[in-house]
Amino acid sequence: MRVIGGGVPEAVSVSEFKRATHFSGGDQDDDLSLAAYLMAAQEVVETASGRPIGVRSVRFEVPIQSGCTRWWFPVAPVAALTKIQGLVAGVWGNLDPGAVHVEFGHDEPQLVMPAGFLSSGEDAIAVEATVGADVGAREKALKQAVILIAKSWFEAGISVEEFSEAQMSFGARALIRQARYKRPCIWRAV
Repeated sequence: MRVIGGGVPEAVSVSEFKRATHFSGGDQDDDLSLAAYLMAAQEVVETASGRPIGVRSVRFEVPIQSGCTRWWFPVAPVAALTKIQGLVAGVWGNLDPGAVHVEFGHDEPQLVMPAGFLSSGEDAIAVEATVGADVGAREKALKQAVILIAKSWFEAGISVEEFSEAQMSFGARALIRQARYKRPCIWRAV
């Protein structure tokens, strides 16, 4: 998944972090460090949960199997499909986005293609979509996980580059596990 146009929205701002943790004091350097911790923690949480926090446009490029009629997105939720392309002989060509649709976009997003949609010998497809959500119980839990991780890293003086799974708190892991999206399948043929 590659973010296109606009970048990754900030899930938790430095001021939100300070309010949530009752952090007092700090200077400009602390704010810059906190911002780096928050973005790194957000990346960890989004990757572990399969749920982007905040709306963004992304592109997925995936190999295709002949006869494919359904493809499960690796993240949830998916709000809209914006573009679909097929790779034939090393060249991307536009496919008709009106012929396909997204089912179960919030809980188990799937790209549904009619039989014969991919009949031009495509080796791969590229799907551009709007993913993520701003509000809801899952997003609030994931934001809390971002705060917990960033707080523990900041207090321990852990470098963002030296992070390992063992350094994530039990509370953060529990919040991520509760909101985690795991796609059940990748392909389904006719």
